[in-house]
Amino acid sequence: MIRAAKSQADDLAALAVLDRHAREFPSGTLARERELLRAERLCALGRVAEVRAIAARVLADGADDPLARRMRDVCSER
Repeated sequence: MIRAAKSQADDLAALAVLDRHAREFPSGTLARERELLRAERLCALGRVAEVRAIAARVLADGADDPLARRMRDVCSER
């Protein structure tokens, strides 16, 4: 399902796939990656406040892995 969201050209369609994944696998292995993808798509739609809220949640665990570094950079130019 994450792969399907990545391949969607339409940001809203990708968000719908990510919402479905979140319902089916709320704490799954790919939850953090899902939230990164969600943040990227929301940024593309100009929904910066939502991106910041997602980033705060994802980064709250203090991890400093590649995903966390990417999350810090999402929408940083806005």
